[in-house]
Amino acid sequence: QQTVITMVVQLLLLAASQTKHKLPSFLPLLLSFLLLIAGSSSSSSSTANAKEAMDIPRANTPSPNDGAWPQSNVTGCGFPGLPRAGVLDECTEALGPSAPDIRGYWKNTATDEIDELIEMCGTRWIDTSKSVLHDFPSCTGVVGDGLGCQDYSGPDIMSKNGLCTPIVVACRFEENCVNLYAPNPTAPQGPPFKAVSRCLQPNGTMVWIHPVAGTVLYSKVP
Repeated sequence: QQTVITMVVQLLLLAASQTKHKLPSFLPLLLSFLLLIAGSSSSSSSTANAKEAMDIPRANTPSPNDGAWPQSNVTGCGFPGLPRAGVLDECTEALGPSAPDIRGYWKNTATDEIDELIEMCGTRWIDTSKSVLHDFPSCTGVVGDGLGCQDYSGPDIMSKNGLCTPIVVACRFEENCVNLYAPNPTAPQGPPFKAVSRCLQPNGTMVWIHPVAGTVLYSKVP
């Protein structure tokens, strides 16, 4: 529609510049009206194509039984080959104001291996590694509100032959970090504990902090 309107406007302008006869007095008004329609059509098309983070379906780590969740004490979880990427490619929502921009691929500086892909849009945060894809539709910091990660444990998949161990984790943007919170195993009824942190550094690197596994320094892959 926009292309047709644009062509009509161009033809009328050409006629106006080349004709030797007096043009109708309503022509300028007609041209203005057509240009207005063309602009409105372009704006409507752009709005229709926009996608916010929550418009995109949740992604999950592959699991057996058609991906039913949760499944326990069964094997078959994890990516059989290369993990999925580009879940949020169509998202046009601006990054949340408190979110550290750690989007992209990250390389472990100790092993020189690319370990993580991080996707972000709005307040949504996705972490993809060799075995799992953990999708957090919104980083509310509230465990069990349905907006955090509902998936499977990466360490159990890697070390226990694809064992499916359900996890429920929340994320929160805090002081240039993405912090992950999980139920406290020693006090299930108590407040959640900070399980993992990923913190953007002033020099552009990222520090991964785990209470048991320790600290890992990552560099951004250009």
